[in-house]
Amino acid sequence: MWCKAVGRVAWVLVLVCGLAPVHVRDGHATMLGMPLKIGDIIRRADRIFAGICTARREGDMPVGKSRLAYTEYTFKVTDVIKGNIGKTLAIRQVDLGRRPGEVGPNGKPLLVRNPLPLPDYLPGEHILLALVKESGLGLTSPVGVSQGVFRISTVRGHQFVDGGVTPLQQADLLTYGAITKGKEQAEQSRSYESFVSMIRHLSQAK
Repeated sequence: MWCKAVGRVAWVLVLVCGLAPVHVRDGHATMLGMPLKIGDIIRRADRIFAGICTARREGDMPVGKSRLAYTEYTFKVTDVIKGNIGKTLAIRQVDLGRRPGEVGPNGKPLLVRNPLPLPDYLPGEHILLALVKESGLGLTSPVGVSQGVFRISTVRGHQFVDGGVTPLQQADLLTYGAITKGKEQAEQSRSYESFVSMIRHLSQAK
């Protein structure tokens, strides 16, 4: 019963919330397809930007006869790589871990098993996001769920991409000359400046 219910919810997300297709197995929803290359992420993204999260709030909206929970994030934009984006940007992601209007015994919002947890962003975090096109409800999500999320840190005045660059994406960085082979490859692959330069170059070439 649970698996069937999750399956219905998953395909509603595809049609209503702008997410990529999901596959449900043993009650768990996962994204279809193989890990994405940088080029794949850029092609699928409607907007790509880097920004500092300044606010996070939870809300819900009517969908037919029911309501859908979402989380809204506001960003101070630091870099625009693809799309028409201003100095600030607010985005909404669906949140299937909450049931709008229902509270638990402790008086807090009722949390339920989430078949499709999306990445969360906290105020103060510096993040590069590649987002799919907004749905008719104004909802969006990162390309490939977590594959379109790159968290940024600053160490001794230098910015780095934290753990978001997969081996497949690192191969893209080598192919397009953003990094070079050798002992410095690991540090170069995490350089925010090199990473953004390569993404901007590829997005303009598409």
